[in-house]
Formats: sequence, structure tokens, C-alpha cells
Amino acid sequence: MPNEGFVAVAAGDNHSLGLKADGSIVAWGYNGYGQCNVPAPNEGFVAVSGGAAHSLGLHAYLHVIEPDSSTIWMQNETDLPVSWTGVYSDGVSIVLYDGAVLVDTLAAPAPNTGSWVFSGPVPVSWVPGVEYMIYIEDDLGHSGWSDQFTVAPPVPIVDDESAGTNNYALHGAVPNPSCEMALVAFEIPETEDVCITVYDISGRVVTELMYSALTAGVHEAVISDLRAGLYVVRMQAGDFIDSGRMIIVR
Repeated sequence: MPNEGFVAVAAGDNHSLGLKADGSIVAWGYNGYGQCNVPAPNEGFVAVSGGAAHSLGLHAYLHVIEPDSSTIWMQNETDLPVSWTGVYSDGVSIVLYDGAVLVDTLAAPAPNTGSWVFSGPVPVSWVPGVEYMIYIEDDLGHSGWSDQFTVAPPVPIVDDESAGTNNYALHGAVPNPSCEMALVAFEIPETEDVCITVYDISGRVVTELMYSALTAGVHEAVISDLRAGLYVVRMQAGDFIDSGRMIIVR
């Protein structure tokens, strides 16, 4: 192997290590404890260190900035921005996971520019209420995970002719049954304070959402973080009161 291209060196008691410009590690000397065995893939390292009977290599990684834990992607929205730091190669693959289960390949390959946009709409295989993560890996094996983010049901589309009618209405939860999260649409004919309350089957209040001075029209409330079970959703706006059932399944 040519004795060139090293950018850093380190040594243990009886072995030595060299970090090359291409991100690989060269090790030589006493190997009684396997301290000279560089694990595969031997690439993507940015620092190296040696101890008495061990070796350490620091592997570069990608830090995924968005989506993050505050992201809620509505199913009828079109774009999901993805961004990351750590650009070490030309291309990346971007995939979607539900826990340890691969759900969808979003881009393979995509330019490794630090940002990318998934153009929707959301595939039907993405279940509302499920917490997903984005996994990004570049050509050299550097990788990173996003925070968990949530897909929400689509916002109900109301025809212009029916919007702004002189009616109060609680349109109910979508979807119903739902997996952890549902969208409750409601309508008011004038500026009004609105209270959306969710009760469990014992009558205990589990969620209460207060909206001040909402303008006339159709609005929606996101209901989440509920255990599996049957719930009652109650809307109050002035003297108007209505309720409906909502089922959460797992």
C-alpha cells in the first residue's frame, strides 16, 4: 500500500493507525486483540485514536434537521421539506420508516445538497396518526435519522357554495375509526369562541381545545395522543352544542 495520503495518525502500545484522505483507516503492528482489524465498510472516517489494546475510529454522520417532532403533514398538502447537515458525497437515498419497518423509498438517489422536497400528495400507505421517521444515507455510508413526525388526515374540502352558510355544524372526526390522531372539522356562521371537548366513555374530560374569536367558516381541530377506545367529541359555540362519537384503534 502506498505510504501517502494520510491526514492523521495515532498509536497504541504496540500498533499504529493512519487515517487517509479518502476516509479509510490503515492499521499495522501487534494484533493480538484485533486492534488492527478495521471493520467494514472501511470508509467515511474523520478521526482515529488508539489505546493499549483497542482502536477507535470516528465515523461521520448526517444530522437530519427536518422533518422534526413538531411536523404534522396533512394528507392533502403537497410538499414535505427534508433537510440535513453533513454533505460528504454526491448522492443520498431518502427512505421512510415506521419504527424498524421500511414503508417507502422517497428518493434513491437524490442530490446531496443538504435539502430536498418530497412532492405529495401523501401516499395512501402512510397511515394518519402513525409516527414516522426519515432515514438518509449517502454514497459513503454516512447516515442519519429524523425525529418522529406525524401524518394527519386531510383537511375536509368544503365547496364555496356551502362555506360561510348561516349554520353551526360539527362535521365529526376524520378518519373514524382513527389510529391515534383525527381531524375534527366544525363550522360557525359568525365570529365566535369555540370549545371542543373530548370525553372518554366514563365521562372524564381527556382533551379540551379553546378557540377565541374564530371567524365565520369551516375550521378544524387536531385530536391526538389518545389511547384506544371510544370517545365523545363535543362542540360548543355560544348557545350551539353538538356532539359525536370518535373511535381510536391501535
